[in-house]
Amino acid sequence: MSSASRVLSSSSCALFLLAASARGQGLRWSTTFDPQNAPTDQVFALHEFDDGTGPALYVGGDFHWAGSGPPVNHIARWDGTAWSRLGSGLGDDLGGAGSVYALASYGQALVVGGYFVRAGGVSTNCIAQWDGTSWSAIGTPWGVQLPGVVASIAVDGSALYIGGGFDFVNGVSACNVAEWDGQRWLALGSGIGVGDFNAGVSALVVFDDGTGSALYAGGTFQNAGGVRARNLAKWDGVAWSPVGVHPFDGVDGWVSCLTVFDDALVVGGQFHDAGGVPAENIAKWDGAQWTPIGAGHADVIRTLTTFDDGTGPAMYAGGFFFPNPEKWDGSRWSALGAGVGPFGNNMVYALSAFGSELYAGGNFTTAGGLPSTRVAGWHALTGPVSTFCFGDDTVAVCPCGNRGIYGRGCENALGSGGAWLATTGSQSPDTIVLHAAGEISSALSIVLQGGDLILGSSAYGDGLRCVGGHMKRLYTRSAVNGRINVPEAGDPSITARSAALGDPIAPGAARCYQVYYRDPNPNYCPAPLGDTFNTTNGLRIVW
Repeated sequence: MSSASRVLSSSSCALFLLAASARGQGLRWSTTFDPQNAPTDQVFALHEFDDGTGPALYVGGDFHWAGSGPPVNHIARWDGTAWSRLGSGLGDDLGGAGSVYALASYGQALVVGGYFVRAGGVSTNCIAQWDGTSWSAIGTPWGVQLPGVVASIAVDGSALYIGGGFDFVNGVSACNVAEWDGQRWLALGSGIGVGDFNAGVSALVVFDDGTGSALYAGGTFQNAGGVRARNLAKWDGVAWSPVGVHPFDGVDGWVSCLTVFDDALVVGGQFHDAGGVPAENIAKWDGAQWTPIGAGHADVIRTLTTFDDGTGPAMYAGGFFFPNPEKWDGSRWSALGAGVGPFGNNMVYALSAFGSELYAGGNFTTAGGLPSTRVAGWHALTGPVSTFCFGDDTVAVCPCGNRGIYGRGCENALGSGGAWLATTGSQSPDTIVLHAAGEISSALSIVLQGGDLILGSSAYGDGLRCVGGHMKRLYTRSAVNGRINVPEAGDPSITARSAALGDPIAPGAARCYQVYYRDPNPNYCPAPLGDTFNTTNGLRIVW
């Protein structure tokens, strides 16, 4: 019998089952994509699309295999359980250099852009569509004149826009950017980067700056439609214009990605100023002025998206920095646990929501410290009660390498696998009881309540602290057989106790909980790395 089994009574075993059932509900990296069940090379594009059989995550890149079936050839479908092919995939006629760089939904089809000459045996040249059954070209004769590449796609109603490096689409002269109106390909003025062989468009997005919806294009160029534009330009349906005020329009370096967040256009890439304002690799334009986003990032940003992890809509950035990716909630940057890695091999090229997870794709071999090659999912908080802050290395590394069992806090001197926190009861009326188990037998335990969760998770004694904001010590107990249950008979409820401490909890408000407990063995995870106390996982309740 293991040490964990010896300290568990039948009631604590029930708690373990309760905790185990909530594992998938917490902020943590998924372990679904192990090295044997993932794309075999770099992933550049991710997109959720429903081909009529249900939503799935579509994954594109320069890989040939995903899962254990036959070759998928640069694009594959993940339904949450298994990989499947899209016909015979994309033709590999360019000396093995075929790849997918962009994915988008357009009507009932998935549009794919990249560097290829066929899709499912159909001649398509860098742009194709998949209807759930078969591949087809968009327009005739077909696609982009080679050599060329489609690196970005944007959709606005019936308008499909593509950007990249090309001169012609289906015989239409269109420099690096073009529009499909549902029937034919059209040039957008004289295009972008005319006369500059090295110019190209890396990112497209539709945004309304208050003067009407328009297409914004970013990349590496110095002109758009014959007008000076530093790496970023706006198409209003008639003409191109710079973004900002001359001579400090646009940004002074490469724009690799664009998104819309908090009523502003957000620009990511590799640059040092935006509109003359210092901004390291990321900035926003609200239609009137440029503003940096926090302190920016020290290295290149390759992808931006928005996602709600259960704590509210936020913007997420991926690229080549550490930890990677990161979340911007409107006021601060925070890590997604331990991120992807290892350091130096942790590029994220794509981010996309799928179900209740945010997926990252790129060139990495771990996520949250666990094997997860090139694709990984970050779980959102789901339901009124959800867990987070695990000491199993998926969120952060425990101070002394004292990794706990999946879903618990960091390991302790008892060898229980780490302590865990779970609940029973309901929020309204408040009958919630917090249960902690797996602690040292008679450990002094303090139940903490905070208004915020700390995604980065900092070392705290022998464990991790993940609760912040306005902190309250709700209850103090001595464990019995390594367990505490609060509130007990005669104690005020959690909401009543919180109100008495000056923090009334309104219906619909969220609070986070964690227990820290004494682990007095000075030889287990000794200072300065650790100390004589440890922590459970965290728990979030929406009241």
